[in-house]
Amino acid sequence: SPRPFQREVINIVLDGMTSGRDRTIVMASPGSGKTLAYQAASTFAYREGLADLVAVFVPRIVLAQQCETSWLHRRNDGSQGGDHLLFDARSRLGRIQHVPNQTPLTRPGETGVGFVTTYSALVSNTVIYESWARHHQGRFLLIADEAQFCGASNDEECGGTRAGALITELHSLAAHTLLLTGTPYRSDGQPLLLANYD
Repeated sequence: SPRPFQREVINIVLDGMTSGRDRTIVMASPGSGKTLAYQAASTFAYREGLADLVAVFVPRIVLAQQCETSWLHRRNDGSQGGDHLLFDARSRLGRIQHVPNQTPLTRPGETGVGFVTTYSALVSNTVIYESWARHHQGRFLLIADEAQFCGASNDEECGGTRAGALITELHSLAAHTLLLTGTPYRSDGQPLLLANYD
């Protein structure tokens, strides 16, 4: 049973994907369960046939590792653990693998899986991610976690401005984009990537 916040994220993403809206922006505080919220939204999008794959970008390696292992990991006895077990085994997202600039990001022909990496990896090896996105155009859900770092001119570690431009480019190829942020503005005080302030 998802938290009300998580259920709302799932419903809004699915509604956006079925109605033709190309983005969802979620403001959520740390500890609110947003990692599981976007993993669940990805699972439901896959289950409904709205997306085959998920691409997740985060600002730090520790968040990429958390995304991968909290969703699905192997225990010492060889069995699987993780939050994917909360979902019906007949129709749930498989692994979300942390792939630091390695190909293939997902195996050819495979669906119901995804990858997670950092914004700095996106900036340093742009061609890998652009090529993957073009190959899977219109069939993947793009997740940008901690999106306040995308495009921030004072965020050199994650390649802020360049990362923002690249996420915008990947957004144009995605079935839908889900941005999650802790603030309504970028970390340099400027408007959030892809946000509308009407």
